[in-house]
Parts: sequence; structure tokens; C-alpha cells
Amino acid sequence: MATASALSPMTDVLGGVHPTPPPNIMWYASLDDIHIRDTLGEKDGDIGVVGIAPRLNNHKVHWLHALNCGHCGGVPCPVDHEKEKRIRVKDWDFVREVVHEKKILAEQLEKLQRQIEDYRLASEKWAHDKHMMEIEIKRLREINEKMAHEIRQYKKREGKLEMLELRLESILEESERLKAENKRLKDITSKQLSEIIQITTNNKQLESDLNDAKDHIRMLKYQLADTEKALDDMKNDTSKDDMIAELERTVARLHRDIDHYIDIQAEKERMIDYLTGEVNDLRCGLEDCNKHKELLQLEIISLREEIARLRSQLGADKRFKTFVNIKRELTNVKDQNEGLKAIVKSEQTIPVLNPHGKLSLAKVEKPSVKVATRPKTAKR
Repeated sequence: MATASALSPMTDVLGGVHPTPPPNIMWYASLDDIHIRDTLGEKDGDIGVVGIAPRLNNHKVHWLHALNCGHCGGVPCPVDHEKEKRIRVKDWDFVREVVHEKKILAEQLEKLQRQIEDYRLASEKWAHDKHMMEIEIKRLREINEKMAHEIRQYKKREGKLEMLELRLESILEESERLKAENKRLKDITSKQLSEIIQITTNNKQLESDLNDAKDHIRMLKYQLADTEKALDDMKNDTSKDDMIAELERTVARLHRDIDHYIDIQAEKERMIDYLTGEVNDLRCGLEDCNKHKELLQLEIISLREEIARLRSQLGADKRFKTFVNIKRELTNVKDQNEGLKAIVKSEQTIPVLNPHGKLSLAKVEKPSVKVATRPKTAKR
């Protein structure tokens, strides 16, 4: 890359010499490197040039004639600056679009990163919750096993009598629940009966309104027929035009009234059909409630019989337990009696000092022992 000599002085619009001569031009391998400029504005037919300043070793901005090239001073310039400008504008538009797309992609990337971070935090929270849930499940399983073991031990300790008592309490609770359910069903039945009566009353009222509407429609049709007949009679008489117009308005009004009452009649019929369906549904529900009530009554009777059976069984078990305790006590007394008999039958000797000062063995006389006998129990 070489430095060229200074160019010839440039003239302004009046033909004089420009006060600031053009700077030395840094010649590059390509003309595109030289002919790069940005238009700042126009002043007295001149244009300002700044784009080449960084490439010309930071020379100051200089003013040139509008016909001169801002870089080479040629008239005309060998380079099509307008084409270059369009290309640069197109390039800048492309760069601007690339920057805009990059900004959009950066925003999307940031959004994806936030979503990934939220997903990561949610995953960590889910993993932590899962771990805590597993710990809680393990703890509850241990508690369940412990309680199951305690229940087994309790069943072993308490035995059949306690289990029967628990069953009896459960049956009593179930009986109370069924009584409450029976009462609730009775209330529902009463409410449904009241609703059926109310709906039936409304249905009758609607039927009465429907009949009134039908009568009104019939009357309006008669009036319409009479009016139309009178209108037909008056059409040939030109002296009664006003009356004919009034009759035509009356006919139109009667048509509207008839249509209105026909709509009312259709609405009443739909309401009657709807209420009839409601009554049928309530009757079906009432029948279901009555069936359920009968089943509950049968179940209550069955539970009462089961309660009576369990109570009698509990009483028998208590008597059996008392009999077992008495038998155990009699067995203990019998064992003690047999031991005493064995002691009485055995011969015992003890050392005795004789008159000569020597020890000798002497037999002990059998004491008079009253042997306990097993009491007689009344035959069951």
C-alpha cells in the first residue's frame, strides 16, 4: 500500500480556490476501499464528507464542491456512488434484519433459558417432594407395621370376648348410622312429596292458563273472522276508506295477538311437559327412596337380631369364664390336698437324746390331719 501525492486544488461554486486543500489519499488495492463516504448535508452547493476520515489517518472533515468526488476529486467520479449507496443501504437493512433476528433469538433464548431454569427448579422440587414423600411413606409403613403388630398382640391378649364386644359396638354404631340414614330418607321423602304436590298444583294452574289462552285464541279468531268479513263487505264501498283502514289495522293487531297467544300456548305446553317429567322423576325417586327405606328397615331388623345374639353369646361367655376360674381354683385345692396326704403317709424320724447321754432316732407319730375333700358341685 503506497501514499499518492496531493491532488490539484479544488474550486468552489464561484470558481475560486477552496480554502482547505484536499488531504493526501491512501490508495488501496480496491476502489471500494477509497470511495466510502457518508453525506452529512448540503450547504451552498457543497457536501460534507466524513466516512473516509478514519482511513485517512484521522484527517479533519473538509468541504468540497458538489460536483467533485469526496475522495479522488475527479469530475466525474469513476465510481457510481448512488449504486454503492443503494448497496450499502441494502447491506445495512440486511444487517438491521440480522440484528433484529438476533435480538428476537436472544429473547427466545432467554425465554427458553428461563423455562429450562423453571423446569429445573420444578424438577428439583418434584424430586425433593418425591424424596420427602418416600420418607413419609416409609415412616407410615413402619407405623402401620407397628400398629398391625400391636393389633395382633391385642387380639391375642383380649381374646374372643373382647373381639365380640368390639363387634357389638360396631354393630350398634352401624345401627345408629342406619337409623340416621332412615330419618334422612324420611325427610327426603317428605320433601319430595311436598315438591310433587307443589308441582302438581303448578301443573294444574298451567293447564288452566293454557285453557284460558286457548279460549282467548278462539275468541280472537272469531273476532278476526268477523272483522275480515266486514272488511270484505266494505272494500267495494269507496266512501268507507277510513273505516277499511281501521279494520285492516284491527285485523293486523288481531293477527299479532293470535300469534302472541299461540306462543304463550306453546310455552305453557312446554312447561307442562317439563313439569310432568319432573313429577315422573320425583315419583321414581320416591319409589327408590321407599325401596331403600325398606332395605334399611330389613337391615336394622337383622342388626337387632345380631345384637341380641351377640349379647346372649357374651353372657354365655362370661358364665363360661366364671366356670373356668372356679374349675382352676378347685384344681389348685386338689393339688394341695394330695400334697398334704403324701406328707401324712410318709414316716419321719428325728434325733433324740436318751438318758445315757447318747443320740438315737425316734419315729414321729402321725398327727391327726383332717384331709380336705373336693366340694360337691351341683350338677348343671
